[in-house]
Amino acid sequence: HLYALAKEAKARGCDIALYGHTHDALITEVDGVTLINPGTLRYPAGEGGSYCYLVINKDKATPVIVGEKMY
Repeated sequence: HLYALAKEAKARGCDIALYGHTHDALITEVDGVTLINPGTLRYPAGEGGSYCYLVINKDKATPVIVGEKMY
């Protein structure tokens, strides 16, 4: 669950945690931790999809979702 991921990230002193396998690009915040799923470019196969990238510049991180959910 995302709450468990946020708890573990916070315990390790992290402000951001990346996770995946759901093929669903998502940016959310739980308990002060930004959680990012990068999504996929091709899901379902052949129909496009959405993805997330993360720009880090010094002490600022900016996650961006590109595309739309196709399912």
